[in-house]
Amino acid sequence: MRSSQYFIFSPLVLAFVFVSCSGQAPAPLNPRIAIAGFDNQSTIADRWVRPLLSYSIARQLQAESTMAANVVQDAEGWRTLGVGRVISGHYRREGQGIRIHAEVTDPASTRTLGQFDEVVEEAKLLEASTRLVSKLLGINPSPLNYDFAQWKGFAETQVEGSPEAMSSFLARSPGFAPAYPILAELLLRGGKREEALALKQKFPSSADALSRAQLDYALAPDAASKLAALEALSKLRKGDPRLLAELATVASGQGKWDLAAAQYRELTRVEAGKLDWWNALGYAEANQGQLPAAVAALNEYQRLAPNEPNALDSLGEVNYMNRNFKEAAKFFDEQWRRYPAFQGGVGWRKAAFAHYYAGDVKSADLRFAEWRKQVLGNLAPSGQAFQQALWLARSGRAQQARALLEKEAAESSGERKAIAGLHLAMMQFGLEGKVPAMATIQGWNQELQDPQARNEFFVFALMVQPAANSAALKARIAAAVPQPQLAALRNELLAAGDILYSPVKPEKPKLFPLPNTIDTAVDALLLRWRLAVLP
Repeated sequence: MRSSQYFIFSPLVLAFVFVSCSGQAPAPLNPRIAIAGFDNQSTIADRWVRPLLSYSIARQLQAESTMAANVVQDAEGWRTLGVGRVISGHYRREGQGIRIHAEVTDPASTRTLGQFDEVVEEAKLLEASTRLVSKLLGINPSPLNYDFAQWKGFAETQVEGSPEAMSSFLARSPGFAPAYPILAELLLRGGKREEALALKQKFPSSADALSRAQLDYALAPDAASKLAALEALSKLRKGDPRLLAELATVASGQGKWDLAAAQYRELTRVEAGKLDWWNALGYAEANQGQLPAAVAALNEYQRLAPNEPNALDSLGEVNYMNRNFKEAAKFFDEQWRRYPAFQGGVGWRKAAFAHYYAGDVKSADLRFAEWRKQVLGNLAPSGQAFQQALWLARSGRAQQARALLEKEAAESSGERKAIAGLHLAMMQFGLEGKVPAMATIQGWNQELQDPQARNEFFVFALMVQPAANSAALKARIAAAVPQPQLAALRNELLAAGDILYSPVKPEKPKLFPLPNTIDTAVDALLLRWRLAVLP
């Protein structure tokens, strides 16, 4: 593994240039480049040469628009990027100069595509990096714009790796635009947002477009600004798969599915064999209502990985999302038959909802019963009854659900009886907003000993106490669940707190969001918002 201790690593800042394969022979099919750094075979005092060479080489490739070049730290870096060429090498003091040895290789075949070896004066390192780029890649490099003293100062700052060192460097060289986004990220990481924002006022007006876009992205004040900055940045680095993926993710999070789909389509072109892109493209198309396009993307996913259970699951989900329930049921049924252990057997339960919406309640009940048998076989009877009751309630049979839990309570005693009462109360709150008397809640608190039952009771008691508004409830949740190790639970409860104070619109047909886990107390409390309503 190559050492990475001398670099301030950031995908935003390091993955910032493009390359093409023009003039190179023989050329690999994939022209994307990783600059893997140069090993220091001199003394520790020469550590700065490593970032100077890597960054200056990358900077000279920024005008090449075919594929993005990225500075990486080790083999995992270029494997993640799926690059077709890797520039690496070493350097050492030799006489009055520094010997630079570099080569470009095809990582797929390990074939060496070109070599560069020169002894140069220290002050001529930038000129040497220009000759290196020209010889190894057969292109005319972009100008570096800044002199050797500035580049050396920047590289020395990279070795030190602190925001103080970078700030000191920019005080001496305020026109060195590539350093501003790096300093902004360092300050933001240290919680110094005001200092980071102040960099906007100092940023040179003559700065290159790439450095400007990177700074805008680093300092974006909100999600919309971040998306706009990412779009601008992507136009300058069209072939960088990490940036395309990040833009797609941010766009998806804001419901900009057309923009997300465009990025995923480009990713399937850049990395056609990567399954994640075909899968994500399928969902981006499905969220726009473009079912044929979604199915086409997922069919390619399945063609590339014919024995991958997730392909069937995704085909089921995009059909379900677009209300093609019979087709969704077909894919879910195929998925659980061929891969019953996939995601803990969730295929049966997904198939149950698909059959329900397709109008086949009998098949839906059979799938749900099989899910309980296969997945919940070791669950206590009270837990079994709870899961069955929620299924009945969701599928329009609330009276049967209530009767099931009442029967469980009547036929039980002690703690099991208390658990049944708690489950019935959770369901009634979820359906009607009904809160039991305080004496009943106190009785459960004394009776319940089982850890799972105690957890369910805790969630119920926390969520159903009266609160003035959603903010008040969320403040109560944050105070009650402060432990860092419970962050996932806290976030789930906070999201539920928002939902509990949102209006219920029973007249609007809605689809039950397909499950990946068994139901919990939170799911019971949100029944009014998550009923399975036939469209």
